[in-house]
Parts: sequence; structure tokens; C-alpha cells
Amino acid sequence: MLQQIQLGYAESNFTELVRKSLAGEEFVIMIDDRPALRLTPFRKKKYSRRLGTAEGQVVIKEGFKDIPEGFEEYMP
Repeated sequence: MLQQIQLGYAESNFTELVRKSLAGEEFVIMIDDRPALRLTPFRKKKYSRRLGTAEGQVVIKEGFKDIPEGFEEYMP
């Protein structure tokens, strides 16, 4: 949930707000009762990528690198 906080509160409690933001909370910092900044994590980890997880799912067929007939003149 997006929480609105005043700039003075954000200045006094910055470390706590950063900790909460890294845990998933989002804050809008208000200046003169107008939204000015959003404090949110740089990236949210929705999934992780690991090497080898697609092993066996990608198949390169024989002749993949062959030049298609009629395209010889375009090759260096």
C-alpha cells in the first residue's frame, strides 16, 4: 500500500523508511501537501534467473547455420 508522508517525517526517519521500502512498502514524500517523491525499491525480485534452467528445452536443428538457397549473393 502506498503511504503518504511529509518531508520532515521522512528526514527524521529516513533509515526506517529505507528498511521498510526494501521490505516492499512504498512511500510518497509530500512537500507542502503535494506529492514530490516516491520511495520504492529499485527492483522487485519477481523471479530469479539461473544458468542452466532451460537445459534441454532449446534445440538447434542440423543445418541452422546454412545459407538459404538464393541468399548466397548477400553473404560476405
